[in-house]
Amino acid sequence: MQTDLLTPAGRIDDAQTALDFLFSGKAFFTLVSRKTGTRYTYMLRRKDGGDLFFAHTLTGPNNSDDYTYLGSYWPYDGRGLKAGRNGNASDVRFKGLAYLLRKIKAGEMPHDAELWHEGRCGRCSRRLTDPASIARGLGPTCAGLSS
Repeated sequence: MQTDLLTPAGRIDDAQTALDFLFSGKAFFTLVSRKTGTRYTYMLRRKDGGDLFFAHTLTGPNNSDDYTYLGSYWPYDGRGLKAGRNGNASDVRFKGLAYLLRKIKAGEMPHDAELWHEGRCGRCSRRLTDPASIARGLGPTCAGLSS
């Protein structure tokens, strides 16, 4: 992975880096529309180390606890994002996440949106301090770079 020194800390501009971060197990991130500036914050959490992920979106003022379940996602079998029992596939937050996931899985970054992580490892949620770790959204141990 090449780190672009002009990319602001926390913004992910590379599709493979985004893929690694989003599917690391416990990713908190924000998707920002380049057209409108509208932003939505999400949590994508792996279920019990398997291939199933649960998607949530921030719906209240508490950035740690105010998440609402959107649906489930199987990144490895082509099912895509599926709305949960109380989910709404026509909700703009659901559509935004589904769009991001389709693009990332196709190896592309969306040209009309920005992906930002919150400065914590996408796998273990520890605060990231090293510039290379911040650029990838994963600490060195979780990225498999140290023993």
